[in-house]
Amino acid sequence: MESYKCCLCFTRKFLWSEAQPPADVRAAFDAHSEGGTQMTADQFRRFLAEAQGDAAVADVERVMEQALELRHRQLFHRKHFKPVFTLDDFHHYLFSEELNPPLRSQVHQDMTAPLSHYYIYTGHNSYLTGNQLSSDCSDVPIIKALQNGVRVIELDMWPNATKDNIDILHGRTLTSPVELIKCLRSIKEYAFSASPYPVIITLEDHLTPDLQAKVAEMVIETFGDMLYYPDSESPKEFLSPEALKKRIIISTKPPKEYLEAKNVKENDGDTKKVQESNEAWGMEVPDLQTELECSDKGHGRSLWLMHGFYKANGGCGYVKKPDFLLSTGSDNEVFDPKAILPVKKTLKVKVYMGDGWRMDFKKTHFDPYSPPDFYTREHAFEASPYPVIITLEDHLTPNLQAKVAKMLTKTFGNILYTPTLESLEIKEKEHEGQKVDEEAWSEEVSDHEAITNDHELNEHYQEEDPEEGNGKPPIKYKRLIAIAAKKMQGDLTEALKIDPHKVTRLSLSELALEKAASSHGTELIRFTQRNLLRIFPKGTRVTSSNYKPLLGWMHGAQMVALNMQGYGKPLWLVHGMFKANGGCGYVKKPDILLNDDPDQLFDPKATLPLLKTLKVRIYTGDGWRFDFHKSHFDTFSPPDFYARVGIAGVPVDTSTTMKQTKIINDCWMPVWDEEFEFELRVPELALLRIEVFEHDVSDQDDFAGQTCLPVWELRTGIRSVSLCDHKGRPLKSRRRTKNTAAAMTAGVAHLATAKLRRATFMASTPPPSQGRVYPSGGLLELIRSGVVRAIPPKDAAAALRTEGFRLLDVRPAWEHEKARVGGSLHVPFFVADTDPTPVTLLKKWVHFGYIGLWTGQHLTTINEQFLPQVEELVPDKEDKLLVACGEGLRSMIAVRVLHNGGYKNLGWLAGGFNRSGDGDFSEVQGTSKLQYATVGGVSYLFLQLLLLLKVIGKEN
Repeated sequence: MESYKCCLCFTRKFLWSEAQPPADVRAAFDAHSEGGTQMTADQFRRFLAEAQGDAAVADVERVMEQALELRHRQLFHRKHFKPVFTLDDFHHYLFSEELNPPLRSQVHQDMTAPLSHYYIYTGHNSYLTGNQLSSDCSDVPIIKALQNGVRVIELDMWPNATKDNIDILHGRTLTSPVELIKCLRSIKEYAFSASPYPVIITLEDHLTPDLQAKVAEMVIETFGDMLYYPDSESPKEFLSPEALKKRIIISTKPPKEYLEAKNVKENDGDTKKVQESNEAWGMEVPDLQTELECSDKGHGRSLWLMHGFYKANGGCGYVKKPDFLLSTGSDNEVFDPKAILPVKKTLKVKVYMGDGWRMDFKKTHFDPYSPPDFYTREHAFEASPYPVIITLEDHLTPNLQAKVAKMLTKTFGNILYTPTLESLEIKEKEHEGQKVDEEAWSEEVSDHEAITNDHELNEHYQEEDPEEGNGKPPIKYKRLIAIAAKKMQGDLTEALKIDPHKVTRLSLSELALEKAASSHGTELIRFTQRNLLRIFPKGTRVTSSNYKPLLGWMHGAQMVALNMQGYGKPLWLVHGMFKANGGCGYVKKPDILLNDDPDQLFDPKATLPLLKTLKVRIYTGDGWRFDFHKSHFDTFSPPDFYARVGIAGVPVDTSTTMKQTKIINDCWMPVWDEEFEFELRVPELALLRIEVFEHDVSDQDDFAGQTCLPVWELRTGIRSVSLCDHKGRPLKSRRRTKNTAAAMTAGVAHLATAKLRRATFMASTPPPSQGRVYPSGGLLELIRSGVVRAIPPKDAAAALRTEGFRLLDVRPAWEHEKARVGGSLHVPFFVADTDPTPVTLLKKWVHFGYIGLWTGQHLTTINEQFLPQVEELVPDKEDKLLVACGEGLRSMIAVRVLHNGGYKNLGWLAGGFNRSGDGDFSEVQGTSKLQYATVGGVSYLFLQLLLLLKVIGKEN
């Protein structure tokens, strides 16, 4: 039972019960339990193999034990008895997203192909916390992106104010900078928290050669052995994600010339060397102890290490040196700490829990509004062994580039992938002068201009335009570049030529991609079979909005970069794409994009044959009642949910309008039980979109959750699907077992087999008192689809006079008598409630005291004869009717009733008569103005007084 207060003194009560298994679940249980009341492990194994397509499940009994433990909140002891499922246990298993997800959670694609054969999870301006013009730059968005599985991080490098260090910021804007070293450290720490595959850092380089040398030092010192160095300056083919597991890859444009630079002169003292080393390394990242005692000197990690060291030997202050420091070899050799040493022991540390802070700190010390969120820093590779790629936007001088390299090297240490020095020996070139490129930001801003030919398109070819000074950056900086970015020379045709002797990376803006797709579509696909193509948002997206990623994917672009700090449907599609392949951040491109036969190159615009059919049945949804307050969606009743389903893919597969279920009124656990069918030409690039909304009669429908799922990875059978919020974060219920908002069975079958498997969604059954089911299609949806036309009052007269509309006034009789438009039709949608029963009389008394006395409104009820009365006045349902009321709310409902009654040419007076001006309608009859006709009672007296004072004020 759930109660809602209404009009201060009335309480509405709604009954609901726990979910019951839907009919299809009951049928599956009966079929595989052979009509019994329990399902054994062998019967459950047969169900998994035949209905779910999960024949490979090894330990079925363990799966059943997990389901029983989750449901009953207690450990299951197999030694006492064998696990069996009741119908409710079986239903609970199917509804558990943890046990029965729609996608596989493991990496299962071939990861040994070159990088160019994969879509790579890519971020744009990864350091920005908000818009592109004035937000803060920080390492926090980088950390969040890496934790979400992003594999390509972009860093925009510029000299700092004193030109002696490197800042990360969006150049020539009001964004506040963050130090490069801080970003590098964060990348090292979180690079492999979600995936073991390589992280690519794309550098936008606006630095002098001296700063480039500094970048090199930072990179090498930060990443160390994590840094990948290419074996060749111009590799003929990229390595595979498998070969680059847990490696950091640097991608930027190589400087034109470089040499071995010396940042410290030979006659400089040791003090200066230490100072410059500290500058390259930067200040220590503050954590708990340093923040607590930041005003005191003599604290930090160095001292912590000493404290820890001298805890040995009972803390007496004397620790015996190890034997290998006290002995010499046969040739008087001594221990060399720089030598490569064999692994002697492996230390495993498991962090269980912590306690005590509550007794040392105030409850608001860490978080003013909630208890603290503690975590421990663990090894970067514990979650995933595959490489992480960091893309650096390099706008630095060679000096700052050197500092970046030093930061990267020191931060990432031995996990940074770096090429061998010998492979990069080239001839040195002498040039004079330096210049800083001024086009890095201006080229993006110009993206809104029309692009009409290849010459204009060339302006959009690349976002990165690095410092092209004639100074000579040190060899270290160029040695770090494992993926060389290509600087545009000539037109697009020239840029897309394939060099058989090397591979590269090219960048295009979203507008350049649109132009290139229409004029060079097949050349783009051929180019991306060996090389990398990065797409970035146009420069006018200053609010960090995003573009549709599918155009890039269908043309083979591996790095479709989006603003991860934003949200919206484009980002939902990216989240859905990279749920594939275990969510590792690398998704193998379909074979149709890798076929290098010139006669069989894929053309997204071509007429394609029907390949597969996807059927989706949505059963029910649950979980919102644990996430939201009971009045979150509707103040006076439970919500009215409906679901929408559609496909995003190549143009011929993309749904122009989402298919919608019926609206279930007043129910937290809606049961739709509706099936939808989608014909797919390219299922390998199709994403299933699911959205849930709460229907509002008088306002825009409320968003209740969404998800996108890669069609080619959907598992057949009944599956449970978790929804996400508008930012792509999973909705988390307080009860884990009811975390899902929908459950799904997804099936894709070849038409040639004439055997289609169903794809269904499932959750809970309806409560006993489910309430009325409204037909699908609220007024806003009818307006958006063009079925109903919204006409503002200022345009109503023209519509009545020149377009043949007839005005239908649906206000109550007492409002119509006060003011009305001459020649209009009048059929009230609400009429006075004349029921003489005691309950109604009590309602009238309360209504008069709280509402009627002040507004002059009567207690009303819906006019049950509304549609027949309209049909009597307007028998031809092809006639044009403009439906109007006082404020536009009652006419909304009336329009829906008329539409469902067969009237095809309907208009709605947006805002009602209350929004009309004095001259909007020529023939107004009655004692009041149209905009004041809804005002009555004591409120009308106040209105008259205000109008009188207004007149007096004008006269004075």
